[in-house]
This record gives sequence, structure tokens and C-alpha cells, in this order.
Amino acid sequence: SMPDSRAAHVEAARLLAEKGDDSKACLLLHRAVMLAPDDLQTRLTLARLLHREGRPGNALSQCQHVLSGEPSNSDARLLASRLLAEAGQLGDAEAQLRRVLDFEPERADAISISERAALQNRKLEAVEQFEAAIVRQDEAETHFNLANVLVELDRTDDARAHYEKALRLRPHYEK
Repeated sequence: SMPDSRAAHVEAARLLAEKGDDSKACLLLHRAVMLAPDDLQTRLTLARLLHREGRPGNALSQCQHVLSGEPSNSDARLLASRLLAEAGQLGDAEAQLRRVLDFEPERADAISISERAALQNRKLEAVEQFEAAIVRQDEAETHFNLANVLVELDRTDDARAHYEKALRLRPHYEK
């Protein structure tokens, strides 16, 4: 019967994923989802595997499918938030986390991700502010501060350029 076939797909996929064969596991879970489109737990498992496989777009659309059927599914919302944050959509990522906290105020893990996203947001805002300040007044200290933020954002090449500019503007710059 159909449900048994779905269950067999899910179990086989679980075993493959445990062995590290995520791509085969994804195929089986995809079939399971086609057999039982309303099985949201299987969709969420598929979303997690797609994320692990480096297929964030597919993972996000599975999360959205789960959330359209079950808006209070915090696991799906946390994964969606992580996917959005990784894609640089920090505002959307934070909105998802706020929804998690609306449904489950006790989800501390959501808060820590939220704080990280907010911190990332603040760093990006700081970059914009320093860049705007440099346009107004090209000062060594501003280049140095901008470089420090860029290092935190793993933008080392950009940071190096601003450290060099700071040193050109003030050769005896004390770090």
C-alpha cells in the first residue's frame, strides 16, 4: 500500500543519510514526499538533507511548504532562518526567528541565532557608515575602523586595502 511504500522510502533514506550518502537519501525522500505530499516531517527531513547537500534554494522551498501547512513548526522556521541568514537575507532571517519566539518563547537557540544575525546586521551597517564617513572625510582612523569590521566579516582582501590606505594617510599609524 501507498503509506507503507512511503515509510520504506523514509527508512531507506535514513539509513543512507547515516552512511553519508546524502544525495541518494534526498532522492528517496523526494519520492516519499511525492507519495505523501502532506507528510510535513518527511519534508523537513528532506529540507535538512538538501541544506547539508549545499542546495539552499531547494531546502528553503521545502521549509516554506512545511510552514504553509504548519505555521507553528519551529524546527522548520529555525532551518528557514538559518538558510536565509546564510543567503545574506538577514532581515527575513530575523523575522523567522521572531515568529519562532512568538510560538515558543522558551526557544533559547532561536534567540542566539537571532543575536548573531543582529550582530551581522550591525556589522554591515557599520561598514556602510564608515564608507559614508570616508566619502565625507578621508581619514586614516576611519579606514582602520572599517578594516577591523571587514576582518570580522571575513572580507580580508577588502580589509587589507583599508589598512594599507590608513598607513598611507598616516605612515606612523599606531595599531
